Amino acid sequence: MKSGAGDDPFADIFEDDTQDDGQPADADSVEGGSTEESDVLDVSKNGSPDATDESAGKTDESSDEAEIPWIFRRDKVKADREKVHQLFVRPETDRTYRRFESDLEEAMDTDLSRLDVREAAYLVGMQHPEMVISLLESWGYNYFD
Repeated sequence: MKSGAGDDPFADIFEDDTQDDGQPADADSVEGGSTEESDVLDVSKNGSPDATDESAGKTDESSDEAEIPWIFRRDKVKADREKVHQLFVRPETDRTYRRFESDLEEAMDTDLSRLDVREAAYLVGMQHPEMVISLLESWGYNYFD
C-alpha cells in the first residue's frame, strides 16, 4: 500500500469543530441556558441572516443594495456561505424534510434552493429554542442532570 493511501484527501478542507471529548468546540450546553446577545441572529427585512454584532454599525452596503433581496444580490446559491454545517439525519427526518420542502415550494409557488430551505429552517429553529428544547427532551435529554 502506498504511503498516505489511507489518509483522508479532504481532511484539510473541512475544519474539525470537535474537542477531544467529541463535543462541538463551541457548543453551549442546554444546562447553561444563556444565549449571549452576540450569538443571536437577526433576519433582516431583506431576508439575509446577519449576526447582530456584525451588522451593528456597519454601512459597507449601499442603501440600494440593501433593498435588493438576498437571493437576487448573490451570484450563486453558495455565495456568502463560507461555513459548512454537515447534518446527518435519520430516515424519518429525511422523509419529513422532503415533504416539508415540497410543501414550501407548493405554498410559495416556486422552486426553492435546498440550501436556502435548510438554512431558513435552521434559523427559525434558533429563533425558537423552547421548541428545540422540547424536542430534545422527547429524545431523552431530559434524563441528564
